[in-house]
Amino acid sequence: MTYRALLFVVALFMSSHTGACSCVRPYTVQDNVTGANEIFVGRVVAMKKFASHPSLPGWSGAQAEVEVTQNLKGNSQKRTTVITGKGEGTCGVPMRAGMSYVFFL
Repeated sequence: MTYRALLFVVALFMSSHTGACSCVRPYTVQDNVTGANEIFVGRVVAMKKFASHPSLPGWSGAQAEVEVTQNLKGNSQKRTTVITGKGEGTCGVPMRAGMSYVFFL
């Protein structure tokens, strides 16, 4: 399984501007498409919160196990792990098990 830092997650029906952190400028969907190596639709199958991740000591957040349902750009694995911060200040994006999202990595 590959651990990936979550850059941006956009629900299919969100606005044309996206961004995970309040400290970065708003990005358009086109900015995200151009800047992403991989884009895929995925369903979160499990969520696990952590106080300090082994590869990111002292950084709290959540780990999502994601099943890729549609590959849009790049060569995404069928199942991957996405890590996100616990809140907006840590550039976190809330996700829920059972929900599908568009991931820009």
